This record gives sequence, C-alpha cells and structure tokens, in this order.
Amino acid sequence: MLQSRLNGVKIHSNFSGKLTLLLAVIYGAVFLFSPSIFALDDNCSLTTAHDDSILLTINTTSYSKIERGNNTVSIACNLHEDSVFSFVDVGLNHYQWRVNAPLPVKFSQPAFIIPKGKYTATLSLDSMQIHTPRFGLMSMGKFIWESQKSSLVMGAFYGLCFTLICYVLIMGSRLNDPIFRLYGAYIFCLCGFVLFQEGQLNLFVSSQYKPLLKHAYLLSIGLTVVSATWFMLSILLVDKQWPKLVLLLKSAAGIVMILSILKIPTQQAQVSYLLSQIMAYITLVIVATIFVLSALQTKRKIGEASLVFTALSLVLVGMVFRVLLVGYSPFMQRYALIFAFAIESLLLAVAVSKRIGRLRQQKQQAENEANYDQLCAIFNRRGWYKQANVLVEQFNKRGGVLALFYIDLDKFKLINDQFGHDAGDKALAHVATFLSSSIRKQDIVGRLGGDEFAALCLFDDTQSAEEKAQQLQQQLNTLQFSHGKQKVAIQGSVGRAFSQHPITDISDLIAQADKQMYQQKTLS
Repeated sequence: MLQSRLNGVKIHSNFSGKLTLLLAVIYGAVFLFSPSIFALDDNCSLTTAHDDSILLTINTTSYSKIERGNNTVSIACNLHEDSVFSFVDVGLNHYQWRVNAPLPVKFSQPAFIIPKGKYTATLSLDSMQIHTPRFGLMSMGKFIWESQKSSLVMGAFYGLCFTLICYVLIMGSRLNDPIFRLYGAYIFCLCGFVLFQEGQLNLFVSSQYKPLLKHAYLLSIGLTVVSATWFMLSILLVDKQWPKLVLLLKSAAGIVMILSILKIPTQQAQVSYLLSQIMAYITLVIVATIFVLSALQTKRKIGEASLVFTALSLVLVGMVFRVLLVGYSPFMQRYALIFAFAIESLLLAVAVSKRIGRLRQQKQQAENEANYDQLCAIFNRRGWYKQANVLVEQFNKRGGVLALFYIDLDKFKLINDQFGHDAGDKALAHVATFLSSSIRKQDIVGRLGGDEFAALCLFDDTQSAEEKAQQLQQQLNTLQFSHGKQKVAIQGSVGRAFSQHPITDISDLIAQADKQMYQQKTLS
C-alpha cells in the first residue's frame, strides 16, 4: 500500500515537472520571438502649443485636429523597438522638424523611424485650414504590411487608369464622338488627381520638387471638376431640357478651376483657407445637382442615366467614409473613395460604350431608312446606286459580264385607276418580291422610282446574262396578285445592257438598258 502511494506521488511529481518545463519553453519562445508583447506600454505622447495632449500607442492612429496656421507639436516617445511615426500632409502648406529630426523613410505620406528607447523631438506643421493629420505610430512589421497593402491597392487602381487611358486613346482614334473625348479627359484628370493626392510620387521625387507636386495637385482638382462636370452633363443629355442650369453648372466648374489656379501663388494661410472653402462648397453644389439630375433622368429612362446615377452614388458613399465616418474603419476611410472612383470609372466606361452602341444602331437604322424602299423592302434609288458602285468595283477587278436589267411596269396607271392606289402598292411590292427571289444574293435589285426597277448582276458569260433577261421577261408577264376577290395581272418590259470591259460610271449602262426597255415596250 505504501509502495503504491509512493509510486503515485512520483508519477504526479514527474507530470508536474514536465508541465512546468513545457510552460517555461513556451514563455521562453514568446520572449525570444515576440518581444513586442512586452512593449504594450510603448507609446508616443504628442503635445501641441495649445496644451492638447495626444497619446499614441503602437499601431494606432489619432484623429485629433490641428488649427489653421502654424502648429508646434512636441513628441516624447518611450519604445522597446524601432517604430514608424507618420502623418498626412495633404492640407499642409509645409512641415519641418525643429529639434532632433528622425530618419525619414520612403512612403506615400511623411513617415519617420523613431529609434527605440526614450526619444524627444519637435515638429512644426503649417496648415492651410483646420486639418486632421492622422498621426500614427506603427511597428516595423505593421509599417511593412501597410506599405505592401497600399502598393497593391494603388497599383491596381493605377493599372485600371492605364488600361482605361489606353482604351480611350485606341478607340478615340477610331470614333469621332465628343462625349468619348470628354470621358477620356475626365479619366486622365481623375487618375492624376488621385496620384497627386495619395502621394505615390513622393516615393520618386526629392523634397526640393515637392512644392511643384502640390501645385500640380491644385491644378488637378480644378481640371477634375471641370472635366467631370462637362462629361456628366453631356452623357445625361440635359442640355436641351435645362440649358440655363447646364450653363450655370459649367460656369461654376470654371470658377473652381480659376480658384485652384489662384491658390498656387497664395502665401497667406487665411486667403488659402478661404479659397479652399469656396472651392469645396461650389464643388459640393455641383456634385449634388448632377446627382439629382441623374436621378431625374434615370426615372425618365433617358440614355445611360442609370449607370451615371449608380456611379455617383458609389462616389458619395466613398466620400461619407472619407469625411464623415472618420475612425469607423481605417481601411475604408483610406481606400473607400479609391474603390468608388475605380468602380465609377468602369461604370462610366460601360455607359459610354452603350451610348456609342446605341448611336451606331440609330445611325444604322437611319442609314437603312435612307437607303431602303419601305413599301417594297428593297433598295431605293439612293441605296441601289450606292451598292451598284460596289458591285462595279468588283467587276472591274474580277472581270466577267456586268448585266443591268431595267424593268418598267406596263399599264400601271390603269391598275391605280381601276382598283385604287392600294392595289398599285400591292403590285409594286409583288414585283419587288419577284425580282428579289429571281436574282442571287450577291446581285443588286432596287426600285428607282414610280414603277421602275433595276437589277445589276455579274455573270461569267453573255449567254447566261441573256438567258436571265429572257427568264425575267417571261415570268414578269405571268405575275398576278389578289385584290379583294379579284386576281389582278401584272405586265412589264425588261430592258438589258451588258458590259465586258471595265466601266467608270453606271449611268451609261442605265441609259442603254432604259433605251432597250422602251424598244421592248413598243414591241409588246
């Protein structure tokens, strides 16, 4: 009994020892490979000249605001490992480290390596307006991840921009469409605006050229507003319905462009802030008005208004995340507007493509109406001459025998007088159907006017052409159609003219066939 108890104590002791050893190994591994776990108290304290205090811990972002004008920020950090301090400089005139400047690192926005240990520095920010610089403190691993994520998202967006610009350049050389050119201008300006705003060029441009980038950014704002306004109003087809409103919106966009140019040389913060506010409010009014117009045109089912309405809705959602829901989701706050612009660009490309397709269809329909005889469902005089010239070119290249058959109905006026014009229309349609079914698809048949028809055919020899002429003459005089309870006979004369040599003008062949047709009519 005693021996069994001793064995139990020994087993329990061995188990406890192994468990203790396992826990020691786990904690040791955590200590060796995850030193940041013990850096939970790592932080940077930011103090402004107004004694506003901001506490940044690792991998956090502050959405505190700074005042318009010059702001001095004192930074005191206590870190167990090197970290990255960053902020957004869009909206700043300039920034400068006054004391103990840290080492800068290449990023789309200003970023600096804060060394481990205790560190203090002073940063001066000159803001053109009340601004949210989004001060952030990241571990090196987090910074690398954010850099890769930014590169992936923005790379995809710029790839889309490049694709759409190539699409515009290639298709623009083939299409003479003003709205397509406006779309191309808008996409170019929009991509430039995003490029300057997001700061990707900071990775490749030295600090001495950054003022030029800010000037380009201001210009891109005005150009984007102007190109977007003109394009949206054009594709919504509102010019005729609200001409004064369209003129007012275009003028407002022009004012934004002028103000963006005036901001470039402005040195006074108050003036710059005033110009920015005016630009912002005018742009907001323009966007809201175009959004309402797109909704109205969508309700009326005008053109591609529904796609424009959807695109603008996405942009407004992106602006809500960017401006109003600050801090709700850092990822959406950073990229929602980019995603919205990307989807908007695709939707507008679809809208432009649909518009071009619709215009082509309308043009084709108008062309058909201009070239076809609606009563007889064959070419009219204009369409027949157009297609006949194509067949003449084929004949001149290939050779053979070009045959023109000129058909004129006999006693057609008698049909109209005796049975009415409805019967006359039936007679014309019946003859057109007969001629269409009697010649090959590659040959051309048309109604030249009144009761006169023409067929242009290409044969290998004269005998085949002559046989076809005789066949048409014989079958034409056997035609009849029903009118009420009566059968009405149709008669006509077929003139012919052949050519075995290249010709330059079909008119001579028509004149010969017309003359021969009247001879045939006299004989009958």
